[in-house]
Amino acid sequence: MVIVVYSDPQIPITQLGQACSSDDQCSTFINESMCDKLSKTCTCSTAAQQINNSCYRIARLGEQCSERLECVIASNITRVDCIGNICACNPPYKRQIHDCVAVNNAGLQPSGAPSSQLPLLSGPLTLLCLLARSAGL
Repeated sequence: MVIVVYSDPQIPITQLGQACSSDDQCSTFINESMCDKLSKTCTCSTAAQQINNSCYRIARLGEQCSERLECVIASNITRVDCIGNICACNPPYKRQIHDCVAVNNAGLQPSGAPSSQLPLLSGPLTLLCLLARSAGL
């Protein structure tokens, strides 16, 4: 298979961080890139992030993606993946607003989580815990 890429010989192609005068110089070979008007260098667009020498569109949890590097969360990037073309938390992490958080074996948030973010528990075990707590145990 032969791949032919058209490039206007009048427009020199540049890489990220290199000098440019027009968006075409950057975006011809680097998706989601542009020529920054102030610095006059190739940079990722505002809707993208730079990883190595490439620009990846930014996708948040629940948004469409085509690969894992597009998915962005506040915590560790290894907690998220592009699953079925949607950014989602990797098990055992669970979605909490715009992040993927660890959940312990009982299904509770880690200690320190505000009580408003904890799931409402009911049943005999909850009653036993509440009684033990009120007795100071």
